[in-house]
Amino acid sequence: MRERFSDYYNAANFKTEALHQTIPSQDLQTALWSMKTLSLFTLVLIASCLTPTLQAKDIITDKSPDGNFALRIQLPKEAGDEPKVGMINLPTQAAVLELDCHRCYEGNAKPKLLWFSDSQRVAYYTPHPDGGYTEVYFRRGSSFEEVQLPSIPNLPFPRRGLPDEQALTSISEPIRWLKSGALVLHQEQEKIVSGSAAQKVTIGFDKHGHGSVLKVKAKKITEDALDKDPQLLVLPRETAYFQAIASNSINDLTVRVSNRDGHLHQGDNETSIQFRDAKARLVDVGKVTLQINSNMPGTQIHRDVVVERTATRGLYRAKIQVDMSGDWNMKISYDGPYGKGETTFPPATAGL
Repeated sequence: MRERFSDYYNAANFKTEALHQTIPSQDLQTALWSMKTLSLFTLVLIASCLTPTLQAKDIITDKSPDGNFALRIQLPKEAGDEPKVGMINLPTQAAVLELDCHRCYEGNAKPKLLWFSDSQRVAYYTPHPDGGYTEVYFRRGSSFEEVQLPSIPNLPFPRRGLPDEQALTSISEPIRWLKSGALVLHQEQEKIVSGSAAQKVTIGFDKHGHGSVLKVKAKKITEDALDKDPQLLVLPRETAYFQAIASNSINDLTVRVSNRDGHLHQGDNETSIQFRDAKARLVDVGKVTLQINSNMPGTQIHRDVVVERTATRGLYRAKIQVDMSGDWNMKISYDGPYGKGETTFPPATAGL
């Protein structure tokens, strides 16, 4: 490639000298400008050809202590596709184990392997938009086999909800391996009626991979909002099943606007607004404002929407009034403990 560039520029210099001798000065400037434009176009074309190779590069991380295994993340080549995640044999680059990844590589969320010191057991953490979960694998010959985690005592919620209440956030993340070979997990859940709860669980394993709960320690993650203000709005528990109308990143946070079916409709739309951090925890961002507008032919509508804080940290309520079907833009901003931020969502189409 270097020789080709050299040949090209030597030829260009020769042509330039010839132009000095035969072309008037004004025409010469025009010719030189055309040659510079051609050179720039050539360089841009070469760079664009190299870009896909760089984007398709695999990410290798979380190497085992013995240096034989690691986590490989193969980023998608097409927008909307999921990345492929698995364990590989580092010396041979051969695939050892395929691992789950459902939206596990969005925003600041990243999957991870947590190794025991002997490289014979490993915990895999898979994040997702509403939390994350843990799988444990033991080495069996040249590969790894998943072992079943034991039943873990229920989290100690501050309020009593229905037994089948859906969690808004559910996190089960590996924290560390103990010298004994036991694994320490952090568990955390957020529910609309029951509130927030967290605990630290220590799980021991025998040589066959059978697990048992050795210790459970409840943790208080935050003061309950209803203890501070009993007048706060408690949303119906069906809110946990809402589907996203739009989602976007603001600074290090993710904001999601949702309703019952994930679509705006003409009339009043009861919606929830969630703010989550990199670990998918709901976070209180302070004052939230929402604006909607429509610039459809023949009409311009701009409206401020009232946003209410609720008893669930990081969960807000808004009633969006849509006057007609078509595309509507939403702009959301916040000001509070996480600083200031704003974003504009791609247009959402409202139906009848």
